[in-house]
Amino acid sequence: MPQLESLSSLRVRLFDDMLFWLSIAAIPGLFLSVVRVTTIGPHSIMLVHCLLFVVLWALWLSRSRIAFRTRVWALITVLGIIALSGLLVFGPATNTGVYIMLTIFMACLFLGRNAAFAVLAINIVVLAMIATAAVSGWITFDLDYSAFVSQPINWSLLVFGMLVFSSILGMVALRMIEALVGYSRVSEQA
Repeated sequence: MPQLESLSSLRVRLFDDMLFWLSIAAIPGLFLSVVRVTTIGPHSIMLVHCLLFVVLWALWLSRSRIAFRTRVWALITVLGIIALSGLLVFGPATNTGVYIMLTIFMACLFLGRNAAFAVLAINIVVLAMIATAAVSGWITFDLDYSAFVSQPINWSLLVFGMLVFSSILGMVALRMIEALVGYSRVSEQA
């Protein structure tokens, strides 16, 4: 009978896989983000992306010394900051939905129902606050939308983000399903 890993070790392995691939994807992602300075000028978001890149890799490299739940919350926080910083700088012209979706998915899969509801509630409140501030004129977006969408680098970043993050989600889901099929086969043989 084949040896199966426990559900908790499966969860840790899936998270570490996700963290690794997000860290790898952050290399070209950061490059594309910073290259946008040539088309939209310097923005504080580029510095935020650089700092979060360092945090992401520090999280990956020190994963054996950081508790699992702490790593998950740290990654959810990093992705949330990326999403919200993009939204604060570019408004609805940004592709923050991918990052917000990832935070909720990770909370569901790795932390459970209560954490998922907490992450969902935080996202709703923060997004509502940003939307209210924008509609009320408290924050403005210094962005020429026509010029923004006519730049190939912005489209490259959008396509890269959508394809890479959906692929990482798909990979995690596939590995989870494969493991659950393995559990099912072993339980049927027992």
